[in-house]
Amino acid sequence: MTNNEAILKEFKGFNFEVGKQYQNRKGNYTVLKVTSTELNIQYENGSKATLNKKIAEKMLFNIRCEQEKENRVEDVVKRLETKNKLSSVEENDLMIAYEKYFKEYPNRFKLPIGQYGNLDENLAWTLGALAANASLTCNVAEDNYYRFIYKYQKLSGQSDKDIKSHLYKNPIDPNKPRNKQTWGIGLDLTFHRRITETEKFKLPKELNVLKTNSKENTNSFVIHCNEFCFFLISEFGFKLGKQNIKEIRNRIPSELIEYFDEGTKV
Repeated sequence: MTNNEAILKEFKGFNFEVGKQYQNRKGNYTVLKVTSTELNIQYENGSKATLNKKIAEKMLFNIRCEQEKENRVEDVVKRLETKNKLSSVEENDLMIAYEKYFKEYPNRFKLPIGQYGNLDENLAWTLGALAANASLTCNVAEDNYYRFIYKYQKLSGQSDKDIKSHLYKNPIDPNKPRNKQTWGIGLDLTFHRRITETEKFKLPKELNVLKTNSKENTNSFVIHCNEFCFFLISEFGFKLGKQNIKEIRNRIPSELIEYFDEGTKV
């Protein structure tokens, strides 16, 4: 049973009672008279009004749902701060909780966004080739799953659906000790090996291009470097999954567009 269904059950057979206090968007009020279709009420400031009974009940139900959700979110925020394992809660509650959590504790979870020097002709060509050919995926530990989604969405603006189809959660293994568990996140940028078979291909010297261990596609390579991947996401609009060439192209300086466009044709 969802939380709203539980509240609906509470409201089944609900009736306003004379002399009792209720609430709407204007504040608390006391019911003075009840008819089949209307309520005569008095607000705390002494003003009186007549309300449509059905609308007043719907308003009361909506406020009750909002209060219940707020209570759930506050509970999640408290458990995030104590680092206790979260119980099963709705994902939208978690996202709201992280919104509050990171406003209060902004340094608790930072994405490793680095800087990789100046953009030149060869790097612009390489970005074009990656934009046209590369796919970005992420493996993330269960404990960091929603933290990653929250911060990544803030950075990329990508939808939940597009994120989760390229995001793989590593569950906690109850049979392994804590120091043997998989923690953190791992971003992989995968692309065809032909991109690297030209002198125009250029990556920062500190990066290694690793051959993928995929049995299905032995011609693909992978870059496994969170900092570089987040650099591509934040600076050039790369996203999980296949890339949007137009969006990335819009971030390339005009004097380097021709090299980027050439790279997309490889």
